[in-house]
Amino acid sequence: ALQNMDAFEKGDYDVILTLCASCASQLKEGYVELFAGQPGRQARAKALADKVMDFSTFAKEKLGLSAESFNHSDEKVTYHASCHLCRGLGVKEAPRELIAAAADYVPAAEEEVCCGFGGTYSAKFPEVSAALLRKKLDGIADTGAARVVMDCPGCVLQIRGGAEKDGKGLKVTHISELLATEGLERVSTESAAPGDIVAVAGIEDIMIGESLVDLDDPRPLPLITVDDPAISMTIGINTSPMAGRTKGAKVTARQV
Repeated sequence: ALQNMDAFEKGDYDVILTLCASCASQLKEGYVELFAGQPGRQARAKALADKVMDFSTFAKEKLGLSAESFNHSDEKVTYHASCHLCRGLGVKEAPRELIAAAADYVPAAEEEVCCGFGGTYSAKFPEVSAALLRKKLDGIADTGAARVVMDCPGCVLQIRGGAEKDGKGLKVTHISELLATEGLERVSTESAAPGDIVAVAGIEDIMIGESLVDLDDPRPLPLITVDDPAISMTIGINTSPMAGRTKGAKVTARQV
């Protein structure tokens, strides 16, 4: 916890965004409880907690995404509410509203019931975990949805594993993947204009921020270096005995 607080305090961040509801819950609530009775460290933990935000809340409140932000998809999508998101952080409406804005949202029975992962819980109590997962998968299947989304990588791991074992073709993804590929409609393109967001795959040794100009010679342009800005000013003094005494003459540095 101290290591993370030290790392985040080195940057001037307005928001600390996490794609994991469990991490968000720990950063927002766990650290504050951990340093109870240590006023200095707890104050730092509270300052950190105020900046931490889960993905769905960030997309709704900070980015302002709504139905008008997306090319609505006809794909039927249902939702699994991760425990730390809906009960730990109390985030309930934001992810559902985002799904409905981007696709055809089909609510599932018992969306807020645990999927059985729970970190080490699934390893310590595999029979209980498997029973919870079976009930979760059956509820998803009853919706007829082609995809289920959630806001926790652990839940994705658990439910995707069960779905692959069932072999029914159910897509299991993080909610951010739905918004990126379906809601905003990722498509192939031969060109891009200023301001477009483009994903390039299959070209080695290309890093984020580098510029390409030739499809037949995909080498990045040399980075441009800019010198630090500098202002130079010279003030001269008019030492003439008549300086500033003539009516209508400009004020001189000597008079100032």
